[in-house]
Amino acid sequence: MKNVFLLICLAALSFWPCFKADFVHWDDDLHLLDNPIAQTHSPSAIPAIFGSSINKTYIPLTILSFNIEHYFFGLNPFIFHLNNFILHLLLCLVIYALVIRMGIDRGAAFLTALLFAIHPMHVESVAWVTQRKDALYSLFYTLALFQYWKYLTYHRRGSYLISVLFGFLSILAKPMALSLPLTLLIFDWYYQGRIIKQAVTNKLPYLLVILPVAWITYQQNARIPLVVFPESILIWAWSATFYIKKFFTPFVLLPLYQLPQPINIFNPSYSSSILILAATPFAMFFNRKDRLFIFACLFYICSTFFLWRMDNTVDVTIVGDRFMYLPSLGICLWLASLIFEHLKTGKTSSRIAIFGILALMTVQTFWQCRVWRNDITLWEHELKYEQKSALAYNSYGAALSKRNNHNSAILELTKALELKPDYALAYYNRGHIYSKLGNLEEALTDFQSALTINPKHIGSLIDRGIIYSRQKRFSEALNDLDAAQKLDPKNAGIYNNRGIVYKQLGELKKAVEDYNRALQFNPDLASAFINRARVWQELNNNSEALKDFHNAQKLGLRINIEDLEKIETLADETQ
Repeated sequence: MKNVFLLICLAALSFWPCFKADFVHWDDDLHLLDNPIAQTHSPSAIPAIFGSSINKTYIPLTILSFNIEHYFFGLNPFIFHLNNFILHLLLCLVIYALVIRMGIDRGAAFLTALLFAIHPMHVESVAWVTQRKDALYSLFYTLALFQYWKYLTYHRRGSYLISVLFGFLSILAKPMALSLPLTLLIFDWYYQGRIIKQAVTNKLPYLLVILPVAWITYQQNARIPLVVFPESILIWAWSATFYIKKFFTPFVLLPLYQLPQPINIFNPSYSSSILILAATPFAMFFNRKDRLFIFACLFYICSTFFLWRMDNTVDVTIVGDRFMYLPSLGICLWLASLIFEHLKTGKTSSRIAIFGILALMTVQTFWQCRVWRNDITLWEHELKYEQKSALAYNSYGAALSKRNNHNSAILELTKALELKPDYALAYYNRGHIYSKLGNLEEALTDFQSALTINPKHIGSLIDRGIIYSRQKRFSEALNDLDAAQKLDPKNAGIYNNRGIVYKQLGELKKAVEDYNRALQFNPDLASAFINRARVWQELNNNSEALKDFHNAQKLGLRINIEDLEKIETLADETQ
């Protein structure tokens, strides 16, 4: 119990700044803040959660956890960060129990869980609300390993079935659980010293529940990689060894990592990667009697190999700290065993050095958590070390805009466009600011630039449609909003804005139909209630108008008291 208490205290100390953190508008908006599925609590919410993907990734269990939190606590960032930490802590406790069950000394098991709990590279997976999927899939993944080890030890069919169930829950939280069957084979080898035929065949149930779910994400992201020799081999080697190098040297951790330039063998980043990759088989051969070292190497390879990239054809980074979250478990176990043996037999000076390193890790994790406090701290940290990231300048500009620092935001977005002239999102964000400032022609120019680059950019279509509506160019407004609706038929905001256009045109029936659709897809859209109430007033349906006004008021929208009293009087007279 002392070990557990100490583990909890050190983990809480390391991640303390997270409890004061806000959301960041880097996927937190897609997954939670602007995601109606995560905020809808009607009976249709569950089928919607399990029937859709977020950002081309199928993670229904993660979104369900957000939905439950929102139901009880609304958008309180403290609750979401607290639950991320609790999941991280539960995972560490399961790791502690798993390592003990594997026959490792309790002291080494405690150090394994401690290294995992306080490692700075794990901050991204805990401090970033969106990465709830990391902690959630890892928890179920490790519980599956725990139950499988019980099955190996006691041959209980119940433990095996529970392990399969946990594996299924893990893949529903994040597609990285795809590696589970391979990892279980490593456990077979570690337990029996070899892999027998039964060890292979008993992985079929895992494959049957994992592969179909993983396929949902894969088919949305499948692409043919652009292979260019020798650059592709160098990128592949760099991405394969990046996590190892960063794990042992977690001094500068960033939300975005750029490919080192130039891409050639003379660049130390690539030459060192080739050397590490080439040395790994030799290290495994010469240390073949060190079963924990072999276990660590195999665990890392099997849980990350599908992340090793050969090209850089997408706009985002090809590596990230979050991808090393669970794959670091094997290395933590191997290192903890070495440290524990050294603590028992080493000199006092070396023991002090070990405790000093653990203390420094705790401090580094504490300060890294502060980076994730909000949008501004996150992107200022990124730009402190990386000035060639268009995505970072775009995100920083968007963050400044949310704080109404519009002029500085425009400067940052312009920097993004200087680095990446075909950056549709940066044009959209700058156009959105121009629209707020009333510079409608500049806004229209930026929206047009965004749509020239990406004709299916929904945000630009919607915002341009809104401007056209303000300029009384109703035909053009409807063209843009209709095009946006075809691209995203479940977007409540599109129907709400199109309803406004129909009301201006006097087509009140169509306006009501669009407001109805908007509220169908987002029952908490207060502005749609207000807009529909105004139409009901024009149609002299005062009782329905009153209902909509009250619904908007319940959702926190301020209603003019005099207007409300007037419509209540009219509704009474109608009755």
